[in-house]
Amino acid sequence: MILDLDDKTYLKEKLFTEEEITEMKQKNPIGFITTLPTDLANYINGFNCDSPKDFRTQLLKVQDWEHDYDPKKYHDFDWVKHTVFSFVRLYESGNLKKIQKEAWYNSHVWSLIDTIFDDIKTLQVIRGEAANAASTRRKNIDRCDLIVREEKAEHEYADEYGVGETAVHNLNTKAIKEKGIKLPKVMNDMLDKLVISNQNESKDLSVFGIQTAGLSITLLAADKPTPYITRITKIKDLSISSDVSHFTRSILPLIVLIWQFKQQILKVKNQVISNQKRNYPKDTSEWLNACLNHDNVVVMPVTSTSTEYVNKRRKVDS
Repeated sequence: MILDLDDKTYLKEKLFTEEEITEMKQKNPIGFITTLPTDLANYINGFNCDSPKDFRTQLLKVQDWEHDYDPKKYHDFDWVKHTVFSFVRLYESGNLKKIQKEAWYNSHVWSLIDTIFDDIKTLQVIRGEAANAASTRRKNIDRCDLIVREEKAEHEYADEYGVGETAVHNLNTKAIKEKGIKLPKVMNDMLDKLVISNQNESKDLSVFGIQTAGLSITLLAADKPTPYITRITKIKDLSISSDVSHFTRSILPLIVLIWQFKQQILKVKNQVISNQKRNYPKDTSEWLNACLNHDNVVVMPVTSTSTEYVNKRRKVDS
């Protein structure tokens, strides 16, 4: 069962009371916000400026970390600098005030989602209508615009930690359908598979979803307060202003949001790796006697998601 507890339909249709929704939100909660390192927070706040000229002046200042740049230590600082520079150019061009195509928003506005992971060699961000492995194994029909997953060889299964969907406008039918129906469903499938990779443990495990629509973005999380319920939590809604005078309250929180997206994925990834290693202890060889035992994994049956899909199958079968 998938529960989006921010869905007002539950109250409108009297499926749950406010007290019941509050209780479900508070059951085995997971914190999805990590405190920014002070030096990184101070650097981001250095772009608390009022005009493109001030932004460029700040960008031209050579920072201490740039003298002996180490991507393992200072990637996120460098990412912040290049993200700010990209948005300054967008504001100067005036293109944020124009209605653009979906592909334009992905390549010009939301590319900071792709580049935040450049220093993590074990993760890759895949764009386009790439089929995500968790949903494909179950239904073979769901596709996504963005996936954050393990870097693996083509023949290997890669754990997936994040998914994204894109629309041009925040209130169009595609955006509503994908944020309200498709995205939570794909996140649920990803989480189910990740639980299996995590030795069938769902505690403190989560996956993340990003919905972008024009200049708006929503960050979602999916976790399992109980083994048979997937809870969808909205972490934050943000909108980018087309007016450069709102840069501070618009772009700087966006930078923090995408940084949080990265930190939460890394936290879950490290948890899964840690749990997997427990099954192969170095201080005893006893695990070798059980390593060939059948895994106790429940395989979900193939299901359809629409009558259209069912009818197509019937026509083919006949």
